[in-house]
Amino acid sequence: MRQLAPAIPVALLLGACGTVAGVDPAAVPRQDYLGSVAAGEPNAALTARDILKAGGSAADAAAALALTLAVTMPSRASLWAGGACLVHDPEDGDQRVYSFIHPESGDGEAPPPMLVRGMALMHAAHGRLRWGAVPAAAERLALLGHPVSRALARDIEAAPDRAAAVLAGRHLREGGLLAQPELARTLGRIRLGGPGALHAGPLADALVRGAAAAGYRLDAPALERALPSRREPLSAEAGSWRAWFPADEASGGPRLAALWPQLAEDDWIAGGAAPAVPARAGTEGMPRDGGTGFAVVDAEGLAVSCGVTMNALFGAGGTAAGTGIAIAAPRAEGAVDSALSPFLVVHDSGGGIRFAGAGPETGVGKTGLVAAVRCRERTSGGGGAACTAHADPGGAGLAVQVFGE
Repeated sequence: MRQLAPAIPVALLLGACGTVAGVDPAAVPRQDYLGSVAAGEPNAALTARDILKAGGSAADAAAALALTLAVTMPSRASLWAGGACLVHDPEDGDQRVYSFIHPESGDGEAPPPMLVRGMALMHAAHGRLRWGAVPAAAERLALLGHPVSRALARDIEAAPDRAAAVLAGRHLREGGLLAQPELARTLGRIRLGGPGALHAGPLADALVRGAAAAGYRLDAPALERALPSRREPLSAEAGSWRAWFPADEASGGPRLAALWPQLAEDDWIAGGAAPAVPARAGTEGMPRDGGTGFAVVDAEGLAVSCGVTMNALFGAGGTAAGTGIAIAAPRAEGAVDSALSPFLVVHDSGGGIRFAGAGPETGVGKTGLVAAVRCRERTSGGGGAACTAHADPGGAGLAVQVFGE
């Protein structure tokens, strides 16, 4: 436990209060706080920002962020990805886990795609916008193209052969334009036909054929039966705070739950306005394990923290022809994916979110935090920011504070 990576103080300077010579603070328009977003890929974080600005909840924003990652970071989160999300609902103070982790795959088997249905289940329970708004931004970015972010460029550099197979042979660098028209058409079908469009009908047939062409078996009935679930989380208490984690043994939740008392003893959760975020030693970026995480909190205090994974960087190293979807790698029997490590910290009374975070564990006794939102008090809308977003200083993600116009 004493081998935890040192905490790195990260002051969110953009949100700091202060005065500027010659400017009357009373003359500066006051903007309502709408939420905070932190993600390992900046294009996806900006999609979540736009959803919050459009009146969406944290669940709307998180679902749109996840589907955008399928376009802007297919190395870690294609539509074939699996994962888990934790949600804090301020209305009843409850924590919920939405699990869409890949089932174990046998030799030569591809796991079923889980991301879309997982996001749809969470969106149905906590969203405010219609489903069509969730994949819309991802569809637009896939059709028109987007600049390759530093986060994706790092993954391409780390696995160039697998990246080329997923990106149709293109050897892209940071800033290069990436357009994916096949994926845009798939997202359009999901937008119009709903999340079930991926699991039955022409798209499902294309997934089965695409997996076979890549050398993997994908059983059509199993694809249709691949459903996410709502589960009870693990919890751990320390002082006046309670932390929540996914309970699935395939996730990093049980390990993080075991670390929680030590983190609390080291004064990680307490502190003042300049929070400390546990980060792994070094600044080489996120570990190349095929997963990523993100967190969103809105003005009403709804908090969402998710971890998603392709089980390997760029998954199986290919796409399902005709769909543009990168195929996830098989999940081995008994495999534990440390990328699936979302967590929430709330006051033990049940009210007030303190932390929403996600990120892969980087080894025994170390926690690599990709994205986190820290809240000073329970959010209630209006006024200044109640929460601040933080991106891993060793990564290439983006932390965004969202305000009304």
